[in-house]
Amino acid sequence: MNSDLEFASSAWRLLLAEDSKVDAEIIADHIRGYPIPIEITRVSTGEEGRTLLSSNQFDLAFFDVVFSGLSGIDALRNVREAGFRTFVTLISSSRPDDYRRIGRELFAYDYLQKPLTRELIHAVLDAYAETRIRKKILLIDDSATARRLMKRIMERSLFDVDIVEASDGVAGFEAFMRHRPDAVFVDLHMTVLDGESTIRIIRAANAYVPIVLVTGDTQALMGTRATYKLSKPFTPYQISELLYNFCSLRAPLSDAAP
Repeated sequence: MNSDLEFASSAWRLLLAEDSKVDAEIIADHIRGYPIPIEITRVSTGEEGRTLLSSNQFDLAFFDVVFSGLSGIDALRNVREAGFRTFVTLISSSRPDDYRRIGRELFAYDYLQKPLTRELIHAVLDAYAETRIRKKILLIDDSATARRLMKRIMERSLFDVDIVEASDGVAGFEAFMRHRPDAVFVDLHMTVLDGESTIRIIRAANAYVPIVLVTGDTQALMGTRATYKLSKPFTPYQISELLYNFCSLRAPLSDAAP
C-alpha cells in the first residue's frame, strides 16, 4: 500500500458479519495488524448485517454468505437494491461455480474462501484504500444516452469518481486540457471529430493517460493509440474492470481471476 496516501478520517469503520466466533477472531486479528486504524463491528446473523449495512455508516465489510437465517447473499442483495455502495467482500468456506456471477451482480469486491490469511485480508484493505482515491474520468461521446449510461454505471461502482462529459472530440480535447483527467473514454464514431483523431490529439498532449476506445468494431483498437477497448454493448462489470486497471488493481471477479 502507498504509505503517502492521505485519508479524510483517522479510522475506517468495518462491519464483520461472521457467525463463527473463531473465524471472526482470526479475521479481526489480521485486520488489526493493518497500518491504518480500523474500527471493527461484528455481527453474527445476516439480518443484523443487513440492518447495519443499510445504515450506511460503514466504509467496508467482510460478509459471510452462510447464516442460519437470512443469507449473506440475500442480505447484500437487499442492501444493493436500496442503493448503498459499501465496499463489501463476500466470504465463505466454499465457493460455488457461479461465484463470479454472484459477486458481479451484487457489486461485491471479491468472493473469498476461508480460511482467510493475513495476505488476503490486507490485499482487500489495500484495494479499498486505492478505490477511495478520487479519480477524474472524461467521457467523450456525441450520444448523451451513452454518456449517461456510462456515468450511471461508474457512479454505482465501488470507485470514487468525478465524471466530466464532452459531446464531441473538439470539446473533449478542451475538457482534457482543462480538467487533466486520470482516464478518458472516447467513442469511435462521432461527428465534428472522430474518435481516432481525438485520441491522436490527446496523445500528442499526454502519452501516458489511459484512453479507452468505445466501439462496436472488433478491429477498432488496431491502428489507434488507445490503451484499452470497450466493446458495445458493454456490461457494468466490464467498466469496473477498466476502473480496476486505472488503479493498478487486479479485477478479482474477472474470468482471469484464480
